[in-house]
Order: sequence, then structure tokens, then C-alpha cells
Amino acid sequence: MRATAKYPTRRNELLTSALFPDRSYPEEFARAVTAELPDWEDIHLALSESDFMVGALLGIFGRGHLGSPEQIVADFAGGRAHDVRARAERVIRCRRLFEQWLAITDSWRGQPSIERKMTPVLA
Repeated sequence: MRATAKYPTRRNELLTSALFPDRSYPEEFARAVTAELPDWEDIHLALSESDFMVGALLGIFGRGHLGSPEQIVADFAGGRAHDVRARAERVIRCRRLFEQWLAITDSWRGQPSIERKMTPVLA
């Protein structure tokens, strides 16, 4: 996957860990995210830059990409319930990674992340 724009406007001022220049994501966390989303170059770049955008990108998958209702119905009708289950399991894994991201960034900030309030679906 490739976004049309690298990141949202004012990314450097608002979303990066440039506020915490001595911080980086734990290697185990970075490996887990890369393994879960191996083809998503934007999240790999964000990880390498210790960018806060990692949370937003994980949140996209954590909110659920099970497919449209039509796709889900077609998968069940076509005997592909395993495809729906695989997508649901990926959502669960991404939610767990998002929770790890929250814990990491909470420790960087020394307080709970505002993202906890902004993403109640994932809390």
C-alpha cells in the first residue's frame, strides 16, 4: 500500500517524535509491526523515524478492515468464511499492536496519550 501523500500537512510539527529525539521504538515492536504489515512502506518509514504516525496507521487497521457487507456476505456464500476470520484476526493483532504503541508513547510522554480518548473503539 502506498499513500498518495507521504503524511498529513504539518507532520513534522504535530505528529513526530521529534519532541522526543532520544526515543525510538523497541526493536521487538518494530519487528512485530513490520511482520504484520510487510508491504506498507509508509508505516515502515514511520517506524524507522520513531514517528507518532505509527499509532494513526495502526489505528486504521485496528478499527477493522473486514470488508464491505457485500464482501463478507459473498465470502460466506462462497464458502470462504476463513477469509473473514483471517481479516478479523488481523484486526485483533493490530489492536494489540496499537495498545503496545500507546504504552510506548505513554512512557515517552510520562502521561497517558491523548489518543486513548480519541480512539475509544480501540480502547
